[in-house]
Amino acid sequence: MNIESLKYFLAVEKYNSFSLAAEELCISQSSLSKHIKKLETELNCVLFERCTRHVNLTDTGISVKKYALNIVANYNELLIDINKFTSSCPKLSIGYIPVINQYNIANLIGDFKTKITDLQLTFHEGEHAEILNLLLSQKIDFAFLRSDVLDYSNLDITPLTEDELVLIVPKSHPLSKRKYVSISELSNESFISLGKKSGVYDFFVSECSKASFEPNVICFNSRIENIIGLVSAGMGISPLMRKAVECFDKKNISIERIYSHIVFAYRLKKFLNSLQEIPTAIYCAMPTSTAAYVCGKYCKKHGVKFVIDVIDLWPDSLMPIVVGIKNRLLNLFTLSQLHTNAVGSCPGRRM
Repeated sequence: MNIESLKYFLAVEKYNSFSLAAEELCISQSSLSKHIKKLETELNCVLFERCTRHVNLTDTGISVKKYALNIVANYNELLIDINKFTSSCPKLSIGYIPVINQYNIANLIGDFKTKITDLQLTFHEGEHAEILNLLLSQKIDFAFLRSDVLDYSNLDITPLTEDELVLIVPKSHPLSKRKYVSISELSNESFISLGKKSGVYDFFVSECSKASFEPNVICFNSRIENIIGLVSAGMGISPLMRKAVECFDKKNISIERIYSHIVFAYRLKKFLNSLQEIPTAIYCAMPTSTAAYVCGKYCKKHGVKFVIDVIDLWPDSLMPIVVGIKNRLLNLFTLSQLHTNAVGSCPGRRM
């Protein structure tokens, strides 16, 4: 057994497909099958149930996956630590989620490397949760991540671009002609989603939870082109970021904006940044936490007086009601964090 064998095993598990895993690993499907067969022989067990169109982990495979994830993660961290001592050049370790091409990040890194030639760069690609964990544990120096679900209190965050969550539906879907779609309208839909460790999945599930339902995810896939293909075939609908979708073939799908308080906050931010003259003061009467956060950040940056009239409707006042509902606690924390950041932007406040 070696690290490569475990990586091959995890790739097949990730896609539930030998062909897709082989494509990502840049090896032939027959070669990948031989590696998995060799691993099964070495462990004296069957790791996958093989069907015509897909493969699934056996009970033994599920157990092996737990250890394989830890072994591969520890190995990657070992390489990161060792790299600090193997070269006299200054080093910079960069983490990113798999969308650097869609957001022009690859070109930014290329331009930076051209200008700073005496710097050794190392790169680590992974899902949002994995890269964030490397950043927080100081295994990498900085990361390109989506900021929607980040805790601003313990990270130094510099925005590079803006994007919005949209809904991808087949052309034949009843929602395809709509200009906006509300999250609350989607409770009976079947979803095709990015992986559970992606920032988009966390954000969407959080928004669905606020609308009092849990999304019915029938398929997870880490490749956006595959998700678009499944949506085009009528297998379901998908929440994705607009810029991540627009560089792919869209002839068989419709892109619908999701109407929510997040959309309002996004528009509000664009409006404030478009103002030719800086206002003297901004007054918010019972704003959503996201809207108050956007206003607070703008006011703090430009030295504008900021007044929030919340009338005891902030998330903290709801604590006694929802404290016993486990699946709401994460959302409450997120909103409370926004509340704290927004109120912190007010120079004087009455609590």
